[in-house]
Amino acid sequence: DMSGYFNVQVPAGVTIASNRGENGAAGGRIYQNRLTTDTSPAEYWPPLFKPSGAGARFTGLRIEGPDKTTNAPDARCAIHAYYWMEVDNCEIWGWSHAGIVALYRPGDVSDMKNGGYFHHNHIHHCQMSGLGYGIVMSDGAVSLIEANYFDYCRHAIAGDGIAGEGYEARYNICGPNATSHIFDMHGKPNPSGSGTIAGDTIRIHHNTFMATEPLHAFPVCIRGVPRDGAYIDHNWFYYTQAPPVWQMNGKGNIYVTDNIIGQNKTFSPSGPIEYSTWDY
Repeated sequence: DMSGYFNVQVPAGVTIASNRGENGAAGGRIYQNRLTTDTSPAEYWPPLFKPSGAGARFTGLRIEGPDKTTNAPDARCAIHAYYWMEVDNCEIWGWSHAGIVALYRPGDVSDMKNGGYFHHNHIHHCQMSGLGYGIVMSDGAVSLIEANYFDYCRHAIAGDGIAGEGYEARYNICGPNATSHIFDMHGKPNPSGSGTIAGDTIRIHHNTFMATEPLHAFPVCIRGVPRDGAYIDHNWFYYTQAPPVWQMNGKGNIYVTDNIIGQNKTFSPSGPIEYSTWDY
């Protein structure tokens, strides 16, 4: 029971582990309840875990937050790191702000894994209105996000959209329950000119998106023009209410190729993309 505990330091190279999945084991549960004595000094509460050096790992755990619905009095996250870390084989749920916040940008971004590695997790019920991220990049971070199962998240994956930011998301399954678009990159003013950028490089491939409604639950939204590009290919989008990929605040540098659309598996060699003035 970690109720009332925040900013728990995990030193460099330390692994916190349990046996989730071993012979059917559920895995050790670390949880945080909402205390009646909680008084928040700001909208965002400190995270539960905050690694203090590179190489921390969380594996085989259940990390449960206090907020499973779309309404919460404050924003909380489970793990928040300015260093390289790995999170795998965990169930993470009930965090109003985010399950994982990644803030590390390596010198070499040719492999997104150099920024952080998040794989084979079940992340769900992170769905606070206005926030609600399964995994979110910030401060120019990049990460490899692979083979996770997401459901009941406002955005399963997101980024702030500042220069340098990006992620590679591959082999993930996004369940049928969504309230808004599922993979996201925010837009930010272009630091070198006019217009709106949406990070640098986003690679989204070989994922399955099962949500078919509501209208706002389209699979991918890029809220600006990536400085390099958003490469979206070899995914299966169940959603058919509108194009599965939307771009806002500009047009260009999005490449949508070789995807399957609809539960009847219609092959789409190119696009479609919706160019919208809506915001979410």
